[in-house]
Amino acid sequence: GVHMAVNEINAAGGVNGRLLEVIEINNEFSPQKGLQAYQRLAGQEGVVAVLGVPDGSVFPIMEQLSRYQVPLITTGAGADKLSEMVGENPDRYRYFFRVMHKSSELGNATADFALNCLVTEHDMTRFAIMVEDDIWTKYIRDIWETTLDEAPGAEVVYSTTFSPQTRDFSVIFQKIIDSKADYIL
Repeated sequence: GVHMAVNEINAAGGVNGRLLEVIEINNEFSPQKGLQAYQRLAGQEGVVAVLGVPDGSVFPIMEQLSRYQVPLITTGAGADKLSEMVGENPDRYRYFFRVMHKSSELGNATADFALNCLVTEHDMTRFAIMVEDDIWTKYIRDIWETTLDEAPGAEVVYSTTFSPQTRDFSVIFQKIIDSKADYIL
């Protein structure tokens, strides 16, 4: 998507007559490599903005924003903690931008779907919850558990958190089957 947009902008003459260039670095979902990538792009490469960083790499980068003063536009980091950091210290984190919903917004929207569609319209009342062990998923899981536990007729029958390195989900799926869940969130 970035390459398509840059090609379209450049085909139309660029920005103020200057063509855009994309410099890509794969952080391999490593916070250390993500931080090194941001520092290289902001320092050595002299970019005007860094786009991406859809993972936990965003937290160490946040601590470098005021030093480099190069905006970070994250496309996938939904942790509410990021908004809390900006709210607590807007001057320090003023170069942070997010183009996706916060985790709590995602949790509220999907909880609403579970209650107003699955429970009310489809009589699915027994829920299993499985989330990756990451800061952004904790907000979602907590909202789902609270909302479903408080809803008349709805019940969380199984809930688990799994490692991002998990490749074999057979044990978790067997526990979900044994719980007789109607739906997996």
